[in-house]
Amino acid sequence: MHDNVYVSIVLPVYNERDRINAVLMSLLNQKTRNNMLTHDNWELIVVDNNSTDDSVAQIHNFHRLNPSMDIHIIKETTQGVSSARKCGMDYASLRSKARDKRLGIISFRPMRTAPWTAGGCIR
Repeated sequence: MHDNVYVSIVLPVYNERDRINAVLMSLLNQKTRNNMLTHDNWELIVVDNNSTDDSVAQIHNFHRLNPSMDIHIIKETTQGVSSARKCGMDYASLRSKARDKRLGIISFRPMRTAPWTAGGCIR
């Protein structure tokens, strides 16, 4: 886990074999003013929403060829883009809290039990 991740990009995926490589290449080639965001400080959370094609295999292959990208692939079994987005955002939140804890950053907000622990979002 990178300690300096500031942005989590959540990408819901359902049978995107024809577009996924173009999307990943676009993310790889993104440039920001003064290099404020680079591959070192953002992560990509791909949420497989029950794809039946080879989208996930293509993402794994892309990551193998581009290891500088911090890519995480998780699965959401509840069909629909809103469920996939929420699963990805919840996962990003967990990762952020884990980074904060490891870096000694203390949050004073009350924490609740994660609502998806009873099922649904699979890591």
